[in-house]
Amino acid sequence: MSLKSEKLRNAIIFFVQNDKTVKLTKLMKLLYYLDFRHYQETGYSVTGQEYSAWPKGPLPEDVWAEIRNKENRGCGIEQFLVAQPAPPGIDDFGYTLWLLKGVKFSEDPFTDRELRILHEVSEIFKGVPAAQIVDATHMRGLPWETTIRKVGEKAKINYDLAFEGVDPDDVERIREDQQDRRELDALFEVAL
Repeated sequence: MSLKSEKLRNAIIFFVQNDKTVKLTKLMKLLYYLDFRHYQETGYSVTGQEYSAWPKGPLPEDVWAEIRNKENRGCGIEQFLVAQPAPPGIDDFGYTLWLLKGVKFSEDPFTDRELRILHEVSEIFKGVPAAQIVDATHMRGLPWETTIRKVGEKAKINYDLAFEGVDPDDVERIREDQQDRRELDALFEVAL
């Protein structure tokens, strides 16, 4: 399993274990906040997921497809998570989430910064209903709203939109770090 897959797996486990109000919609938004907050600080997402601008906010399509549609998108979610139709009257795309027995969170694949952001996102939204988190993602000037307004519904959300309002000097430093990392990755790829 790749490092990004391990991080995705453990982020999902963490969010579901630490907040009993995490259902399908809320999980989609927590992953979004994890990835975009980390990207804002470093220029890299934690899970490697791409997000699309769906009507109820940002959606990691591969995770959604595996949980909601039982499609194999390479995330391996069925190995640790069960999605069951929610009781009538719960508007969360009809899905409640449970971890399989014995599944445990591991912080091993995460950096200290990733763990800090994982905990922050969880604490900020702990107990908050999914509808309120959806509303928060729709605020003017945030990546989902900008994508809907400029590109349209179901378009990919550009991670660089996370830099809105960030000091230009910080963005320049992050861009330089991204370039250094690409060059280093290319060097190791050639060496292998």
